[in-house]
Amino acid sequence: MPRFPAITPAAAVAFVLLILTGIALRVCSSEPFKGVGFDEGYYARYVDQISRQGWWNYTALVQTYLDEQKNSANGLPTPTRVTIVLGASAWHLVFGASPLGSVRAVSCAASILTLLAATAFVWRIRSAGFALAFLALFTFSPTQLYMAHRALADSFMCLAVLLALWSLWEIFAKSPCVWTWRAVFGVSLVLLVLTKENAVFPFLGIVALVVAARCFKFGAVDLPLVLMTTLAPLLGVLVICLCAGGWSTLVDVYSLDVAKTYGTPYALAAEDGPWFRYIVDHLLANPVVVLLAIGGALYLTADEKPGLYLLIFVVVTYLPMCNVPHGMNLRYATIWDVPLTYLALLPIFHWAQWPGHEFLRRLVLIVLVSAVALSEIQNYVAIFVDNAIYDPVTSYLMQALKMISARPQ
Repeated sequence: MPRFPAITPAAAVAFVLLILTGIALRVCSSEPFKGVGFDEGYYARYVDQISRQGWWNYTALVQTYLDEQKNSANGLPTPTRVTIVLGASAWHLVFGASPLGSVRAVSCAASILTLLAATAFVWRIRSAGFALAFLALFTFSPTQLYMAHRALADSFMCLAVLLALWSLWEIFAKSPCVWTWRAVFGVSLVLLVLTKENAVFPFLGIVALVVAARCFKFGAVDLPLVLMTTLAPLLGVLVICLCAGGWSTLVDVYSLDVAKTYGTPYALAAEDGPWFRYIVDHLLANPVVVLLAIGGALYLTADEKPGLYLLIFVVVTYLPMCNVPHGMNLRYATIWDVPLTYLALLPIFHWAQWPGHEFLRRLVLIVLVSAVALSEIQNYVAIFVDNAIYDPVTSYLMQALKMISARPQ
């Protein structure tokens, strides 16, 4: 696989402008919601406690959580989401920002890194032109912009999943720096485990890609890859055990989390539904991209290996995620934003080939990509700017889009 190919000066300028726009939109929020969400408040408390007591006292933080969780009627975010807690604590100690501001800053940084890494990934697997179109859509992705402005762990999860997908692809492609990519792959799997307990779902998607590699001719699966896929998550579990103070404590944390979550009124009221709930929520948040992605899946052929690769990941992760009772939320589905955006571009590039003249082809492509990007901006403004939405559950999305009344009679 060649390195990043050369591009024209005009394309380079377009890349720079879109990247700067994407960063600005993620750093500067015009959303009216300025409060502190439920999970955000607890992350800020964890950051404050661990920063005062020291990282070596992480077990004390976990014990504080257990004591409070046992007496709480609601499921609380677990402190075993180590990456967001320690990352924000480092930001707090280095830059002196408030605990809540530190969590938001780290989440925003993860979203920006996702934008840059996703663009580079698409450039590697396709072309500079395809990557530029991808960047134009991903810059204005409503869910990505929303996550950049929240103090939540899901931005970290999205970044870790992307790094795992990219590094695994490079390993399959036998890149010159294959051992570097193996290291990135291992680190990304460790970060998955350390970021959130639902890491099991993207990990299943990664395992499915390794298993399907030979059938779909993604690349060869060798012993080092199998060992890395197996041992890296175990290392992540070991680190969490050390942070929690032992295996039995970790089991107590997750047992309480599951038991309390199923009894949380908000989870019962807003985070359940049929298997197609994620499809509905994505259609509400970013309808044009989702519809184009469905069309893109129909354009896939045996030669379109990157598209098949990403589609397999989406399908395999979707199946278990859509069957979690009282545990479905659009925030968890941001791990599909990169694959969906990639698939959405396939029909656009196909349609752009219809004109016979090269100038007309480029013009059609620019018009189509711009139209989709404008639809994303419109939906982001309608949902998150015109309405003070903290959590994009189905009912709030429908209210923001004026599909139902805020107080239906």
